Amino acid sequence: MLTSYFFAFLIFENPPPPPTEFLTIETLFTAAGSTTAVFAVTSVIHGLWPKVSPRWIAAVFSLILMIVAIHVNHQGYAPATFLLAFINAAIVYAAAVGVNNITTAPGSRAPGLESTGRSFRWWP
Repeated sequence: MLTSYFFAFLIFENPPPPPTEFLTIETLFTAAGSTTAVFAVTSVIHGLWPKVSPRWIAAVFSLILMIVAIHVNHQGYAPATFLLAFINAAIVYAAAVGVNNITTAPGSRAPGLESTGRSFRWWP
């Protein structure tokens, strides 16, 4: 992020200010925003109710999020739109699982730091 501000400073006389919000409606329905939302919501729900499968939480929430995106973006409810919502939900789910696998992989912690909690891989 610091690098992007450096390059923005070189290109623009007045670089844009740093973001002040975490997620907005505009950023929630981007690939990064949706992946972040699915990862965070799945982690919180699994932490609150450990017996609920995080795989299903992530899959269902990804699909719900993409169907809500149809409405927010004022797209028509056509079969092709729902097909795209399903494909986008699969992409968001796969990205969230990838983030989870990276953060819970053995050796992902800095040397000398102990694990402070239990981590769970959503799929092998």
